[in-house]
Amino acid sequence: MANDGYQPETLAALGDPYAATKAHRKLLKLHRPLRIDDLKYDYRETRLYQTALAPAGFSEGMSTCLISDDGQYAGMLHLSAAHFHNFDDDARDLIGALSPIVAELCRRQTAGYPTLRLREDCKAALFDGQDAPRLVISRDMSSVVFQPHFREFVARFLAGDAASVSGLWASDDGTVGLEITRTAAAWAGHRDVALIVETPMELPFGLTTREAEVIDRITAGRSNQQIASELGISIRTVTTHVENILVKMAQDPDRVWPRWPSVRACVGST
Repeated sequence: MANDGYQPETLAALGDPYAATKAHRKLLKLHRPLRIDDLKYDYRETRLYQTALAPAGFSEGMSTCLISDDGQYAGMLHLSAAHFHNFDDDARDLIGALSPIVAELCRRQTAGYPTLRLREDCKAALFDGQDAPRLVISRDMSSVVFQPHFREFVARFLAGDAASVSGLWASDDGTVGLEITRTAAAWAGHRDVALIVETPMELPFGLTTREAEVIDRITAGRSNQQIASELGISIRTVTTHVENILVKMAQDPDRVWPRWPSVRACVGST
């Protein structure tokens, strides 16, 4: 599910070939991390070590079976190091404490939760729609999670069946691209949470944030009166925004305006 520092051939050897070894059978019984030096035989003399780990420059290793709190097997966790005796007792105990959490996340992943690669310039947060948003490691906190109505939006998303939604979020602070994905978090127990990924974005065609809000409501089938009521502006102001939108999108207002339903379809598909 995740890999850092292993070449493909080494990673392949730590899959099914490792599962056929005595070390793996011992791990299945122990339910705790096992280091190379914990074995009663010289693991460094085994064929798998000689053909896969030693050529990759690894002298030390520690592995554990990932067993969730309810006893379900979820996979394996391998750690390798270039130096002998790199994993002390504290490291072993730490991995042992973390492995049930990793097991639960792996199990959620195999159940269909997606894996996302986050852009360097994005902000992010984990949010269950109820408690305070939580940071995603190595990312600044998303700003939209603190804006009015966003908590309700996330709660509706999590109550539905969609795996993800994406689009633009407009506010007085500007417009950002959002990707909201259903995922799992250890602190949430068995509840789903939303991973909010926020990326900077400039609106196309030179549109303003208010014009983007008008387009959003046009594509949802709102009338001018409804848009005016929702945004707290006059109908004339809505009309002016629509005219500006059509000009910026290289549409002739006089030619397109009488065919207003087709304008909605065109803007929606764009």
